[in-house]
Amino acid sequence: MQSSTLCGSRRGKGRARRGIWPALLSVGWLLGVGLTAAMGLIHLRLWLDGYRDIPVIGTLFIANALCSGVLAATLLTVPVRLRRPVAIITSLFTAGTLAGLVLSLTVGLFGMHEVVQAPLVLTTLIVEPAGVLVLLTVALPGRRRGDQ
Repeated sequence: MQSSTLCGSRRGKGRARRGIWPALLSVGWLLGVGLTAAMGLIHLRLWLDGYRDIPVIGTLFIANALCSGVLAATLLTVPVRLRRPVAIITSLFTAGTLAGLVLSLTVGLFGMHEVVQAPLVLTTLIVEPAGVLVLLTVALPGRRRGDQ
């Protein structure tokens, strides 16, 4: 017997494969929202723990917390046709935040030199790259309009 007789037609298999993509995409969107929110919460926590007293850095930390919250909410509520641009903008914002941390760890940023042993630095070095990768993964793959 042919495999199409035992397992259904090839057309049916294509639908099954296409059927899993929206579920994976939804999980990716939610993971991107969670990582963006986590990034904001990390910055809010550090701001509350004393970074607010550091000139320039304190302002940037609270701005990051607020922007992360807005971006996470936007990712959750944006119409489907605008998801890709919002995910790309959010991933660029996250990448910029990660670049700021890397600069602070290496050459310093606005007079501040961060160390890896500081609170939440290692967590941030996991959350932010993961956020960039997840958001770009769900935003950039070329798919047909009907697969979104």
